[in-house]
Amino acid sequence: MKTQPKTETQTSTIPMPSNADSSPPPELTIFTRVACIPLISSSLGTVNETLLNNAYTRAPYSTARELSTTAYKYTEPVQIQLAPILLRADGFANKAVDIVESRYPSAFTATPDDIISYVRETQKSYSDYVRQRRESATKAIDEKVRTPAIHVAEGIDQRFAPIVDYFQNAVSRINSNASTPAGSPIRESSPSRYQYQRALALTKDLQESLLIMSNEQLKQLQSHSVLVQRASETAQSITAVTTSSISTAQARIHTLSDNMLNELKNLSSQVHDISTSLQNSASATLRDPSSQIPPQVQQTYAELSTHLSATAADLHKIITTKDMPLQEKVSRVGTQVRESVNPLLDSLKQNLSDLLARGKSSTEDSAPSINGINGTVH
Repeated sequence: MKTQPKTETQTSTIPMPSNADSSPPPELTIFTRVACIPLISSSLGTVNETLLNNAYTRAPYSTARELSTTAYKYTEPVQIQLAPILLRADGFANKAVDIVESRYPSAFTATPDDIISYVRETQKSYSDYVRQRRESATKAIDEKVRTPAIHVAEGIDQRFAPIVDYFQNAVSRINSNASTPAGSPIRESSPSRYQYQRALALTKDLQESLLIMSNEQLKQLQSHSVLVQRASETAQSITAVTTSSISTAQARIHTLSDNMLNELKNLSSQVHDISTSLQNSASATLRDPSSQIPPQVQQTYAELSTHLSATAADLHKIITTKDMPLQEKVSRVGTQVRESVNPLLDSLKQNLSDLLARGKSSTEDSAPSINGINGTVH
């Protein structure tokens, strides 16, 4: 008789999760280790403080922290089941952090203050480096470029010294011949100047000297114009007297004739002085053709001086003739004035107008002007 085997109920030995299981979840040290790094800890603290202190983020941030804590507690049974895997992963993560820390230890010990100090020191050292490089570059340029160029320029400048000395002697001769008035001393060029500076100063002296001569001649011509006007008025008076009655002519002819003679003599003397002045001016400015007085003007004044002297002599001869009747003397004086004196005076007026216009134009053109950009004289 066969016996039936007994069937026994077997229970599983695999532990099942239950709420009654009190074992804690595995502790993952990698998170604590990373959070303890000074830079990360400071950053997390700053973020946490900012979120808690801000009125808009305080309540949402607190709620999120509570929710995350609650969610973490709900995952504890899963963490307990996965404890071997999590602990093994935590070990690998710590080994990786150990490798990084061995290569870059300062990253795990540096504080924010250390980083700020390092940045400041680096910036200062970089600024010092840039300054030193700039100074060395400037020094190299001075030694290798600027100083040799200055020496070369000084050597070239000194080669022009004989030419400038010759120019200075020529200007001195012109100024001595031009009778420079008192109060207008000739400036001497300093030997310490560069030659181009000496040349500019000498050019300015020459321009001022020519300008002074031109002004003196203008004053002389203007005073001469006054004498010509007075002589013309006297000639017109004589012409009017000769056409008036005999009694009136007899009373005024001698006085007017004497005045006419005196004015003609003054005119003759002054015309001679002006002619001499124009010739001296032309010879003194012979090296500057643009400033010369035209030769025809000089010749005209020389001829006018001769004609005035001859006319004055003829008029004096008529007036001083004793045996000539008064009526004939009046007639001859009037004829002499109309035919000789008046044309001469008209010619003098025309030449004076031309010379005065030319003198004013040359005075304006010869006035030195200063350049406002680099200070040179034109």
